[in-house]
Amino acid sequence: KNERSKMMSQQFGFEKIGSLTTFTFSRLKPKLSNNLIEISDKNEINQLHSTFKDEQFYSEQEIKRAKTYALVYENSNIIASARVQKAHWEIKRLPGKMGSLLVKIIPFIPVLNQFLKPKNHQFLVVDCVSAQDEKSLNSLFESILSAEKHKLIFWWLDEKNDLLRFKNKVKWGIFSRFIGNPKVDVVAKINDKNSIDLKKTFFVSGIDLI
Repeated sequence: KNERSKMMSQQFGFEKIGSLTTFTFSRLKPKLSNNLIEISDKNEINQLHSTFKDEQFYSEQEIKRAKTYALVYENSNIIASARVQKAHWEIKRLPGKMGSLLVKIIPFIPVLNQFLKPKNHQFLVVDCVSAQDEKSLNSLFESILSAEKHKLIFWWLDEKNDLLRFKNKVKWGIFSRFIGNPKVDVVAKINDKNSIDLKKTFFVSGIDLI
């Protein structure tokens, strides 16, 4: 929605090639599943993330900085996993005409002020997410929040990603009701039209989007 950014990108020859959807997952008191593990072995992490290598614009830049969590059942099969990084903002204003006022008011709004702290807004960013179903995705995110002692997750997903089938089945939490699911344009400067396959899912590095 930043018209200045749109104009600048167009002037430099960038064009829209797709869209991402913003998701937030929030819990005041997240519960930890006994099936949550942190994967630290590099070979296991590379194997787990190998499925994302076929996505457009895949990058391994953030692998060393991030943690990788997974849900594992008795047969040792991984049913859900995600790469996790911490983020820290100072929010000067929020979108909209009342953006500056909202920053001053939110600290006094019950419940919402537990998730959004303008002067010290800390949250988690996830990417490389995989899940068998909505229940495992829900349990994974809630367990990650508990393990990391946070209350809010941000997640960006390509509109072509198969995980969108769970969109209306996951209990996203109250923060999602507040901001909804904003869209983000994916833009690129294309020198060779054959170098980009628009039918492929875009790889999203969560930390790059904040």
